[in-house]
Amino acid sequence: MASKRRRAKRILWLVCLLTAVMNGRISPTAAQDDPFAVHLEWPNEGETFYAGPTSLLYSIPIKGWVDAAGHDPAAITLYLDIVQGDAVVDELTGLVQPDGTFELIVTVNPDGSDGKFPAEHLTCGYYCHLPGNLNLPGGPITVRVTAVTPDNEQAQTERHITVDRSVYTAVPITVLLADNLEQPVAGVKVNASTWLYMWRSRSFSGASDAQGRALIRTEALTAAPTAYTFRVEPTVVDGILYEGVTTADLTLAPGETAVSTPLTLTVKAHTGQIAGTISGANTPAALPIWAIRLPSGESYQTVTDEDSFAFVPLPIDQYLLAVDNAALAAGGLSGESQAVDLFAAYEATAQISLVATSGLVLNGRIQSANGSPIPFAWVTPEQVGATRAVLPDSGTYTLAELPQKSISLVANAPGYYSQAKRVDLTSGAVPDVEITLTAQPGTRSVTWGSGSVIVPAESLVDLTATKIVLENGWLWGQGDSAQPIIISTPTAEISLSSGEFALEYLPGKRAWLYLLNGRAAVRTSDTTLLLQSGQMVNLFNDAGLQAVPLQAVVISALRADQSSPLSLIWEPTLKARIRDQIARVGINTAQVITFITYFLVLSSLFIIPFVGLYWWWKSKIHLARP
Repeated sequence: MASKRRRAKRILWLVCLLTAVMNGRISPTAAQDDPFAVHLEWPNEGETFYAGPTSLLYSIPIKGWVDAAGHDPAAITLYLDIVQGDAVVDELTGLVQPDGTFELIVTVNPDGSDGKFPAEHLTCGYYCHLPGNLNLPGGPITVRVTAVTPDNEQAQTERHITVDRSVYTAVPITVLLADNLEQPVAGVKVNASTWLYMWRSRSFSGASDAQGRALIRTEALTAAPTAYTFRVEPTVVDGILYEGVTTADLTLAPGETAVSTPLTLTVKAHTGQIAGTISGANTPAALPIWAIRLPSGESYQTVTDEDSFAFVPLPIDQYLLAVDNAALAAGGLSGESQAVDLFAAYEATAQISLVATSGLVLNGRIQSANGSPIPFAWVTPEQVGATRAVLPDSGTYTLAELPQKSISLVANAPGYYSQAKRVDLTSGAVPDVEITLTAQPGTRSVTWGSGSVIVPAESLVDLTATKIVLENGWLWGQGDSAQPIIISTPTAEISLSSGEFALEYLPGKRAWLYLLNGRAAVRTSDTTLLLQSGQMVNLFNDAGLQAVPLQAVVISALRADQSSPLSLIWEPTLKARIRDQIARVGINTAQVITFITYFLVLSSLFIIPFVGLYWWWKSKIHLARP
């Protein structure tokens, strides 16, 4: 019974002691048995400090306090020893603060970049990414702190920690086709992932070469094993989707810098396909359908079988499905383009809806004063329809769903004055309408051998003795010369010796070179493309330059937004202003003549009687005089 009471008293005494310490009535040092002692608050026993090959330089504090009963803390000398094995590899001397605390700064990875952080921007502390007073060696070490009083009384404590400065390790990988293990796969992305000390993730990657080999540079800890998982991420190479079938696990030994035996990963290959249907009344048989690859403009064509169609196989990419609306308009139909993304699903379905249209169809051409087609122009039926862009290869346009009445067409083009033209469709007959535009004074013509290059007033162009530098806008022309003409844009340089071309470069929108005939060399920083007659190329294709056939259906589909980027600029001459104003208000020439005739007839009906009365009155006065 007595022993139980003694045990209860001891427990009660400990509870009171802890309560006093927590309430601040007794300091931690006062609770120690030893009147002179040194204590470490940081680092913790057994702690590991990690730094990777690319980690920023960082330092840590060795901090604690000294129980200095009967001594002046400021007179105590502090010694920090870094012990590795049985030897002291580095040492540092410091002082104890008047309150008995101390702090010594040491660096974990002295070879790391310090990041050039100003002290006022070090949010993690004044020492985080700055060099300390001592550099820690890698591996297991003992941090020993000794406090010495002026009368040579000593107190000592230590911590056992590890500094793990990891290294790079090269891991060879071989990627093979799952259906044919003899066939290596090139260009696929291999990813390696791990967790370091269960709190920091790491991921490394590389691409396989023509032999299916990839060498992945991973990171290996020096104080612990490192476990990796290798896998093939879904990758599209030349339009083929490769997906990983197997993964591989590998554990690197501490400090291992190379792996001799390659790991093998297998993949499955998928090509794209689009299955679609056509909906709508009176669907034509064997209707041509185009699949236009974006952004290159490469196109694939098929025809419908009853109300369905298919594209198999297709390179995996983004596509625009289109129909020939110019041909459909003659039959009273139209169809909207359909976007398909085979990256989202390599087996996709689509539906194109054909809509019945009413009204008349009008074809036309925009040309300059010399009869040459203008490749970049826009035509708007003001009262009834949307703007349509002309085709760069011919300067032609098609307007559909027009009413059977007189309408006003407004045409504008870079470098030319806008013009309005009245077209009488009341009879139902729809003639081709040619509109001839007048060049603005600011539009220049640059000689190109026997021909010329048109530089519109709106284009941002710098003309030098050797080249035309186009920053924004349009250029077109035809000609030939012994010395090639050079056109430079921010993304490519174009060289033409002879032929006919049209070029639009609109930053943030589109940049296409259309080569109607001749040959052209298009150079970028890393490639050269030879363009032939009847081809075009997208200068904004990040995947690389690719020549594709110049086709009207493709050009129209790629120009989904056919609104004009230009403001209307009217020719300032009186004759042109009257002509355009009359056309815009809806009066054609015949109506003007009729109006003038009616005006003269009506005027004569009023004027002739008054003239007769005037002469009768004048003659009467004359006779009345003596």
